[in-house]
Formats: sequence, C-alpha cells, structure tokens
Amino acid sequence: MYGVPSRAALAGARVSLHNGDDFSLADQGPRPERLRVRALTAEGGVPLIAQGTPDAGVHVELDGIAAPAWLVVETRPAFIELAPEKFHRYLTHEGLNHVAEARAASGTGALPGREVYSKFVKTAVSAGDGAVHFLAAAAGLPIEIVPVGSTPLRLGDVLEARVLVDGLPAAEVQVRVHRRGSVADPPRDMACVRTNGDGAFALALEAAGLWRLHAIAMTAHDEPTVADWRSVWASLTFRLDPTETL
Repeated sequence: MYGVPSRAALAGARVSLHNGDDFSLADQGPRPERLRVRALTAEGGVPLIAQGTPDAGVHVELDGIAAPAWLVVETRPAFIELAPEKFHRYLTHEGLNHVAEARAASGTGALPGREVYSKFVKTAVSAGDGAVHFLAAAAGLPIEIVPVGSTPLRLGDVLEARVLVDGLPAAEVQVRVHRRGSVADPPRDMACVRTNGDGAFALALEAAGLWRLHAIAMTAHDEPTVADWRSVWASLTFRLDPTETL
C-alpha cells in the first residue's frame, strides 16, 4: 500500500491510497474499514478518516494539517497463504533471501507459505516550494523508512534514510524505489538497494515526480499454528518539485 499526495501536497490537499506493487493508476484503493489513519505533525498526532471505496478510489483529506507532516496509515494484521512457487517468487522479489534459505534448509520449501502481514504507510506532506520537506520525527511504527535530518531536498540532492524495525536500525533490508514523472506516467524502477549495518541507505534524487520507497521485513511467527511467518511492510512516498504539473 502507498499514498499519492495531490499536487504540492499542501495543507488542505489530499492523499489518495492505493494497493499494488506496480505504482500505477490501475492500483485500486484499500478497504477503508481496515485502516488506522493519522497525521503526524510537529505538534503531535491528529486522527483522520479514509473516505471512498476500493473501486471508486480511497483518499484522506488534509484540511488543517500544517506541513511538514507525515500522513500515516496502518492496517490490521491479515493472514495469507501462497502456493510454494508463488511464495518463493514473492520472497525473491522482495529480497527476503534469509526466509527462502530457511525454508530450503528446513525442507519446507515445497510447502505453501503461511504469513501474517501488516502494512505501514507514510506519505510526506510538504511545503509546496519545489522541495520535499520531511518531518524530523519517526512515527514509531513496527517498520518505517525514516529520512535522516529535516533539511528540504531538491532535485539533484541525495536522500539519506534508515529502515527501522521495532525502532531499531535494520541491516540488510531491501529497499525498492519507483518513480513516476506525473500521475499518469508509467512507473520507472529507479533502484533496488540494501541497508548497511546501521540500517542506512542513500538515494540520489535525479528526477522530479512522485517517488515511492518500499521495504519488507519478515521473521518466523511466534505461533506456528497461526502462521509460519510474520511480515511488516513499509512504504514512503513523496512528491519532488511540486511546482511542476504532476
């Protein structure tokens, strides 16, 4: 899941919410009743409500939310079971090599993958001056991508960030990066990087548009009768150079 800020992402604008790996207009909205939504500002948290339907579109109004801020969306844990081949493709795509290796070593690679997952979404609410402004605060989520520092970033700058899992830097987590030049443009696969020992990575902001960063952490589930694995999914989206017609 990810958010798409409307042009300039100013207070009084909105963020649309989407499910899908393609980062495209075809990605439907989530089910609003499954979501916990809030804005995180320098003054604290503000509860918000997701409106709409998956087919017609789901969005969150940002009336009265002062930038910079995070729009934070969380889902309740959900169970899924995937066929062995599909689960292996998913693990490979998301860089979850340790899980694939553990399944192979235990002889369970030919069994379906049973997983409980939760999604944690952050969308930057920026100031609308051509730069992207990040609130200098973590949201305290089970997994999140946290920019380092609060200096506004412009085209050509380098975004430095960390992946935190349960509040701690997470090493060797894959971060996939996509960009769209405009809402209607097809997505571009910009990068696929791994965090270092401090959970950190760097990303050159080489083009204007809508950017999405995505990461997953997976561990063995502590109740094997419920599921084999527990995963937490993070996304961070922002709009760079919002003075353009995106």
